[in-house]
Amino acid sequence: TEYCFFCSLSKYLDFQLEQFITTETKLTPTSLRYLSIIHYLSIYALVLVIVGTVGNLLTIIISLRRFLRRFVTVRYLVFVSICDIISLYGWNLNNFYKFNISTRYSNIEDLSLLHCRIISYMTFVALQLSSWCLAAVSIGKSE
Repeated sequence: TEYCFFCSLSKYLDFQLEQFITTETKLTPTSLRYLSIIHYLSIYALVLVIVGTVGNLLTIIISLRRFLRRFVTVRYLVFVSICDIISLYGWNLNNFYKFNISTRYSNIEDLSLLHCRIISYMTFVALQLSSWCLAAVSIGKSE
């Protein structure tokens, strides 16, 4: 398995926030620093969603021009852009919601079992489909 720095950082920050909420009654400089880091990372997640959505929508608009529609590769790339938008919303919007909107620092998946199943399924499927479509484009180009 490969080591993911951002996954470890996210788990560490979640743990620190949980410790802060449950045990801290007064704000210390260390806890204030952790809260500010978490806040800035959640804002960064929102910026990623906005920039990624605009970039992927531009890719879709440009790829759907009349003279490009006839290429099969372009169809795959449009599908990859759609999958990437779904992935962006599934992973990053949850971080923004958790640390800026939710009053209990809960995930979007915690709203209901239906939310949990739909968001989890769409996020993981979109990541896999995006990878497989890129592999299909690579195979198609090599022939």
